[in-house]
Amino acid sequence: MSDREFHERLAGARRRFASRIDERLRSVEKTIAQGDFETARRILHNLAGAAPTFGFEAFGAKAREIEALIADGYQSRSPGPEETSTIIRETALLRHDTKGLEA
Repeated sequence: MSDREFHERLAGARRRFASRIDERLRSVEKTIAQGDFETARRILHNLAGAAPTFGFEAFGAKAREIEALIADGYQSRSPGPEETSTIIRETALLRHDTKGLEA
């Protein structure tokens, strides 16, 4: 594979990743609203891990912060209403901040 082909494939993967961010964050919001914090944490973990690969370091760092909020909230119990509100608010802000994300 030539360098050009590699970069074209990477650019395509980056566009696909960026195009799915909103959907994935909506899934986080939905699973949190349903009380499924483990699924929300796992989605955020996957986003946070993949984001830097595609040049979205700041997004990945924020997703990791929200993942940590969830993990901290349910280490010994389920997150309470205040923690849940914070997690939902932070996820919504992250989703809003990614609206014009350049792919």
